[in-house]
Amino acid sequence: MLSTEMNRSSLANKIQMKGDAYFENLTSRQYMAMMAIAHLQEDETTLNNIARKLGTEPPNRA
Repeated sequence: MLSTEMNRSSLANKIQMKGDAYFENLTSRQYMAMMAIAHLQEDETTLNNIARKLGTEPPNRA
């Protein structure tokens, strides 16, 4: 199971590196955030909803 998770992480890193090289002025993560925002209704574009759309945790608030 650990090996599968490591392979996924390695693949994700390789895809991110290719994406970062493709977009000159944006990182692939910035591009994905923009795509998530574009696919949300205007009144739903909160940090929590963007994070959910990306499949990550919302930012912590102190």
